[in-house]
Amino acid sequence: MIPMSNQLKKNLSRSFNTRIKIKRISKKIVSGRNEEVEEDYFSCWCNPKDFYGKELYEAINIKFQNALNFETRYCNKIRLMREEMVRKEARFYVEYDNCKYEIFYIDFKNNSKDVVMIKSNGVT
Repeated sequence: MIPMSNQLKKNLSRSFNTRIKIKRISKKIVSGRNEEVEEDYFSCWCNPKDFYGKELYEAINIKFQNALNFETRYCNKIRLMREEMVRKEARFYVEYDNCKYEIFYIDFKNNSKDVVMIKSNGVT
């Protein structure tokens, strides 16, 4: 058996209790015109969390009114999602509790491959 550190045991024992859907909006050529196409990208379990401390004050300064963090497990689709966002190939939204949240940053927490924080802002 492989010995595990206490931090790894703690991360693996986390329970994620909320289901979210991640939608991808990309531009595609339809009948010779650029159109935005929305498609289901990924569905996963997570823990929604409010911003607090320094993050909260930074969000208020850049006028984010309804910002949320979604903590979820690392997977390859989330890594690819971040790459598409950096290259500006697509935009992503989270559907949670019948509300849409636009993803503005994905935090891998010091490149750890166990937990990811998806930072998003509410869309009206």
